[in-house]
Amino acid sequence: MAYVIHPNGQERIVTPEGPDGKMDYDQIRKEVDCDLVQCIELDGGRTMWLDEEGKFNPHLEANPKATELLREADGIPGDFVLGRALICGPAEVE
Repeated sequence: MAYVIHPNGQERIVTPEGPDGKMDYDQIRKEVDCDLVQCIELDGGRTMWLDEEGKFNPHLEANPKATELLREADGIPGDFVLGRALICGPAEVE
């Protein structure tokens, strides 16, 4: 299952749009709402996609739920997520 975590804590399920049932880079960028995405490996083969340049955008809000996932994945101490984050299972991204 793929879902977007919004900064306000709301989550929205995402359906892969590719013909093979997977998301391509364009759909990932659309869901995260950015031009350049970063991929973080989470447990269980899941991935978190976020705005690579999010910390340079003063309009993005902190995303506490995504930040917690980043910390659980042994991210850089003190690091945080701004804006939307897309969480994908191993079979949902090509």
